Amino acid sequence: MSNEPKAFLLEGQGVVDMLVLIWLDGFTSGASTALLTALEGIPEEAADELANRISDRIQQDPLAMLEVEREVKERLTGDAVDGSGRTITAVKP
Repeated sequence: MSNEPKAFLLEGQGVVDMLVLIWLDGFTSGASTALLTALEGIPEEAADELANRISDRIQQDPLAMLEVEREVKERLTGDAVDGSGRTITAVKP
């Protein structure tokens, strides 16, 4: 078995679905950091738990998930920031 990464191709909605999961990971990490900063003295585990609960609520709300997907699609097309789209090469570890 090789340790070299295996390339795989995601097309269409598969790319968006994967990037939504990455977006949610980043959101959860950022929320945990914000909680640690805003609530001085809160244990890291408590901040992580609260951030996970927020993320879970977002994932359970179909309208919130549509908004996250819209944000990801805007970023891919370049409509969100600088008007240029992005080409993504995905590599599976």
